[in-house]
Amino acid sequence: MRIDWHISPEDVAKVEAFCSEHRYCAFVKMRTVNNLRDNKPPVGKEPFWDRMAGCLLTSQQRSGPDSPVCNFIRTKPFPLEYTVCVLCWSS
Repeated sequence: MRIDWHISPEDVAKVEAFCSEHRYCAFVKMRTVNNLRDNKPPVGKEPFWDRMAGCLLTSQQRSGPDSPVCNFIRTKPFPLEYTVCVLCWSS
């Protein structure tokens, strides 16, 4: 399979306009500082697994602050924690 990207000058202009419009937004500034800092913590398998499971679950159904899926994700210990799933897969 081969994918060919065709980016027109209009596409570039739309992205530049979007970036310019949101450049000074407080949320964007905070995310830029946080995501581009040099001293980011290392990412381990367990925290990555927890976030990935949460993303997959919340992308499949409504996920407001008091929704069943958010309550499930906040369950401690997390029912789908990495070590439990690894044990299930390896048996």
